[in-house]
Parts: sequence; C-alpha cells; structure tokens
Amino acid sequence: MMYRIRLILFAIVAALAVSAPVACPTVLVSARAIQSQSDARRITRPVSKPYTGDLSIFEDPERDEKLQINRVMDVLKIKDGSSVADIGA
Repeated sequence: MMYRIRLILFAIVAALAVSAPVACPTVLVSARAIQSQSDARRITRPVSKPYTGDLSIFEDPERDEKLQINRVMDVLKIKDGSSVADIGA
C-alpha cells in the first residue's frame, strides 16, 4: 500500500514538474495581467483551520483491508506501473 501511495505522489510531482511554465517575458506579462484580473474577481470566504490532531489513525494495519483498496484498484482497472492522481479535498 505504501508503495502505491509513493507512486501516486511521485506521479503528481512529476506531472507538476513537466507542466511548469517556461519563463518568457511575454508570458510573464500576460500571466501578471491574468493574475490581477483574477485577484479583482476573487471571492474570499472563511475557511476552517487545518487538522492538527493525531494522524496515527491512518497507520492502522487493518486500514487497507477495511477500505478494500485492492478491490478498488481492480474495479478501476489500475495496474502496477499505472500513473494516477488522487485529486480531492
């Protein structure tokens, strides 16, 4: 299970590294203009504080069994060596 988590995290980092924009003056000016427009339209909302409690609940040896991770991987047809991203809140 830990191997799969590491593989997923590696895939996310690799995808972000590949998709990083190349610095170019024209692109930077355009990016700044877009950023200032999005700042003007930004909606601010109150947010909750991040969880700072004990994370050991995620280290339960029976967690994989309870979550049926292998079954989920089979149903989604995700095989060893596949690149996946877990995007969620």
